[in-house]
Amino acid sequence: MTGGLALRHVLESITPASAAQREHARRRLRARGPLSEQLGGALAGAQHGAPRAARRALLVALGDHGAADPGVRLGAEHPTASAARDLAGGGGPLNSLLRAARAELLLLDCGCAEPAHLPSSVVRLGRHPSGDARLAAALTVVERNAALEAGIAVAVSLVGDGVDVLAVGALGLGAEISAALLAGALLPPDSEPLGRAAEPELVALGRAFAEREHPDALALLGAFAGPEHAVLTGVILAAASMNVPVILDGESTALAALLAARMAPACAGYLLASQLGLGYLPAIARALELSPVFAGGVGHGEGAGAAMVLGLLDAVAL
Repeated sequence: MTGGLALRHVLESITPASAAQREHARRRLRARGPLSEQLGGALAGAQHGAPRAARRALLVALGDHGAADPGVRLGAEHPTASAARDLAGGGGPLNSLLRAARAELLLLDCGCAEPAHLPSSVVRLGRHPSGDARLAAALTVVERNAALEAGIAVAVSLVGDGVDVLAVGALGLGAEISAALLAGALLPPDSEPLGRAAEPELVALGRAFAEREHPDALALLGAFAGPEHAVLTGVILAAASMNVPVILDGESTALAALLAARMAPACAGYLLASQLGLGYLPAIARALELSPVFAGGVGHGEGAGAAMVLGLLDAVAL
């Protein structure tokens, strides 16, 4: 595996979550019910101490995929730009959930097709949409490494500013195409997406690449991932290296977590799955040995499920 110095430093800094602290918190929270026990144990294990959640943030990664490029400029009507403006405006269910959870929202432009039409509050990482992963590598080595390091920098900044718990969501045109390709390469052959028709040609393409190339996680990121996957993988790895738990939401965040766990298996101990959800989420949760908080699906991957979990964390304070 090759990567920049920042990535190597982060990988070397990840230690296993504390099983002793997890079990200690679970015992103390048992009387408050199984949900508090589960959440408190997960936080305590990741934080290597008593669970804390005074400052909470949801990071939504915005990124578009070349495989879904419509071939014309959509301008302000581009779905990713439109969704970002809605989120930044403060309205809608997600913002209501975040206000109830006393959590902050950070929007990241990881590689949007219409950056000029994003709201001014979006943090711009200087990345671009991926290429068409069905035809060639989605990200060049330089693009992949730069996106990973951008994610690392974002996580370091948030944690350095006092964030105790980080939740992640994602939005982007064509994410389901990358999901099928990555699922074929990462998951067992019998994995089927829940709630939508399978994409057999894309899954087969991902599986054939894995069987032919025997790629590591970095190679898979370059081959099939969108820019938001690469940034989120860096965020998750950096958070784990600083003993900060990460709450996952939809399919894109779960795939980034699975790629991160392939690079550093110990980082799985710093993850919480908010929902069972749809698509390949159930199969990814099994691969990461995570028990989702909610048995159903919430939202469309933009972070609603993760925000709901953020709202439950007051119940686990010790």
